Amino acid sequence: MYFWTLWLVVLSIWYCSMSSNTGSFASRCEDSFERVRAFLELPETTELVVRTQRRVAESMGIFDEMLDQLDEVSLSYNGGKDCLVMLVIYMALLYKKLSREELDSIDRLNTVLVNYEHYFPELTAFIESSSQTYGLNLEQYNDTMKHGFQRYHFPELTAFIESSSQTYGLNLEQYNDTMKHGFQRYLEQHGNVKAIVVGTRRTDPYGSSLAPFQPTDSGWPSFMRVHPVLNWQYDEIWCFLRLANVPYCSLYDMGYTSLGGVDTTVKNPWLKTDGGEYRPAYELANGDERERDGRLQPSQ
Repeated sequence: MYFWTLWLVVLSIWYCSMSSNTGSFASRCEDSFERVRAFLELPETTELVVRTQRRVAESMGIFDEMLDQLDEVSLSYNGGKDCLVMLVIYMALLYKKLSREELDSIDRLNTVLVNYEHYFPELTAFIESSSQTYGLNLEQYNDTMKHGFQRYHFPELTAFIESSSQTYGLNLEQYNDTMKHGFQRYLEQHGNVKAIVVGTRRTDPYGSSLAPFQPTDSGWPSFMRVHPVLNWQYDEIWCFLRLANVPYCSLYDMGYTSLGGVDTTVKNPWLKTDGGEYRPAYELANGDERERDGRLQPSQ
């Protein structure tokens, strides 16, 4: 019985991966819902699976509360693993909470990308393609960056940004600016936006003291920050992405664990083998402590 249950769940996830993501926004949300549903129905075979299933339920609860209390919400999306988990769970919750008519009235999901570094081209391409897949409307603003933080993109990151934007059908507006000025510009053009969903985790810089719902600090543009994956651990992120069969940026399979600009991002030394090769990001042990060992300080 266990074998057949596991086989049916794996088959369900495989079917999700084979289904087309080029249809309506409602169909994209349905695809995400089926991935999440199948993951939550996985047998409790390991402690990691159980933990991750609880994280998914927790994130869905945060999104549910957000939709009940806040109007005009936008998502911050950079194509990284944490934002990808956040996006898939959010679209699954939309499918569960909204009627088909309400979903059909949505053309694309409003998202914003603010970066003070030039991304890998591979990640940028993935963001753009996944925006199409998941129904996000992508608009790029290639302005000159401030404070001299000009970086070249990794081709893999550029490709992933493009592909994931197409995949998820995102309306992604990109600002090459500091975080503060970028969000200020976005809100000036979208004055109705009151909250922005952010894929920050507690192990990220300045993330340890955050709450799931937290207004911006003094001196920042005013909006509510929503952190649905705040309590997720590194291994839980990869457990969900891999078992739910969610496509992710190819840089992670090359040994990168935390993606930034090309001159601030290196392959994680903890993943280097004796033969000089690098194992994929999901094999990193003690990931919460070592994840950012592949990041460098930007040169001034």
